[in-house]
Amino acid sequence: MENRIVFNIRRQSGIELLRIFAMFLIIISHSLPIYGSTDLPSFINLNNTPSSANQFFPILFEHFGPLGNCIFIICSAWFLVDNDNIKGEKIRHILFDCFTISFIFLCIYLFTDYNIEFDVIIKQLLPTSFGNNWFIGCYLLMYALHPLLNLIINNIGQRAHLVLLMVSLFIYCIIYFVLHTFKDFYSSLLFFCIIYFLVAYIKKYLKLIQNNNKTVWIILLSSTLIFVMSLIALCILGNNITFLKDKMMYWDSIRNPFLLIVALSLFMIFKNMKFSSHYVNAISSLSLLIYVIHDNMLLKTFTKQDLWFWIYTNFSYDLLPIWIIIIAMIQAVASLILATIYKFTIKQLVDKISEVLCRPLFYGTKILTDKILTLK
Repeated sequence: MENRIVFNIRRQSGIELLRIFAMFLIIISHSLPIYGSTDLPSFINLNNTPSSANQFFPILFEHFGPLGNCIFIICSAWFLVDNDNIKGEKIRHILFDCFTISFIFLCIYLFTDYNIEFDVIIKQLLPTSFGNNWFIGCYLLMYALHPLLNLIINNIGQRAHLVLLMVSLFIYCIIYFVLHTFKDFYSSLLFFCIIYFLVAYIKKYLKLIQNNNKTVWIILLSSTLIFVMSLIALCILGNNITFLKDKMMYWDSIRNPFLLIVALSLFMIFKNMKFSSHYVNAISSLSLLIYVIHDNMLLKTFTKQDLWFWIYTNFSYDLLPIWIIIIAMIQAVASLILATIYKFTIKQLVDKISEVLCRPLFYGTKILTDKILTLK
């Protein structure tokens, strides 16, 4: 969900198309009736074991979010492992775009009948600091660290690199994922870095697998089947074992090894698509703005709550999966239109203001980065 933090001059439209697909997966996961007041009859608790296929699909859709996040990390890491530069203007643009869009939403909602509490206003004014856009904040930290990650990767050798991956993935994708232990030690940033090391290892040492589409397709289909079957198994067990009846979201995480393998397989397939499309590249370049617009905290808390209450009251949830897809499509189109308008109007002024305000800060950051890189 980054605003083109990519350094290849000629964009690979296959990867850009995958970004668009990942963005839609995330939008679907954000189109569920899980926001606002839990007391409303329209609210659904995804943790509870479903009793029908109609209730199962929202649980499946919720897992699309971590899958989309994994895809975005992988796409970015693929290019960052070959480039040690930190572009200050990229960070500046992302932070100020997040603030500006969040501020615009706040101004709009303050003129509505909704009761906006003071702490919500503060969080809306500092969206990255308070984790409203947690992925963006975490990604920026990884991006700032990536020259140091590259320094480690380029000096530890293949064997040490593999050992590092095996240990870290065992802890976070096996022990933590299955048992939810080491919770106090876990951080999203650390796992972003683990995925970064994984992508770097594949790019440096597994070139045969990268170009073997047949093998990749087998891995993709197998991992997808295992993932879906694991949810179905959890559903069946939850209907028969009391302890598991509220554990459907137990594996809803980017630490899910099956989702990670699915994301990696999809990336390899789309990477090998050799075509160029101006329209695909243009839409992909708006991914950050689309993400920030469609997932705004006020929009989720109030508008989505009211929308789902209206649907529940007037149509019921008999066709819930279809309603979710419809809302996701509307959100995707509306966010794309608004992102395009923002890019060619307000954003130009925001970029100029942010440049003036942040020039001294990023000049000092550049000096520090250059000194770090001299350690090589």
